[in-house]
Amino acid sequence: MKKYIQPLVFLCLFIAICTLFGCSSGKDNSIDSTISKEFDRLENIDLKTASKYISWEDLFEGQKGDEFPNNIKDILSLIFKHLSYEIKDVSYSNNETEAHVTLKIKSISGKDLATDYVKDSLKVQIYRSLGNDEDIKLNKEETSNILLKLLKKNKYPDITEEIKLVLYRKDKNSPWIISP
Repeated sequence: MKKYIQPLVFLCLFIAICTLFGCSSGKDNSIDSTISKEFDRLENIDLKTASKYISWEDLFEGQKGDEFPNNIKDILSLIFKHLSYEIKDVSYSNNETEAHVTLKIKSISGKDLATDYVKDSLKVQIYRSLGNDEDIKLNKEETSNILLKLLKKNKYPDITEEIKLVLYRKDKNSPWIISP
């Protein structure tokens, strides 16, 4: 279970950047502007679109269903609360219609959150097993409630990682699109 929670922070970030809001439009065709717009959009995550690319079951093994729990927006807003980025490097290819961008991203550490989640979820499962409950697994709402409680109660350290994005455009006058 822990192996699915540790990458939660950066998985959500990567999905949000690369798939939820991949297209950018407008008069400003700069890479900096495109990336900035995408990070700004993280505040208003479209969960219907997100569910096309990742399911709750992908994040938490054994929890069936495509719908995210009701409080997922609260969870993601707490995860992205201290999110920041810096463009470290940009290189162009294919007649400046493709760009490779290295970003330095700061966010909360998923490792500490995962450790706390495993402890809290195991406590619930142990209590259930002592009470002779046949089904000791957590459902989506219970899982999300544990995550939300942990994010509200604890201060998790920030970590910084570098990620690489590929952006492309039809021609030099077209807007940049972040490749999924």
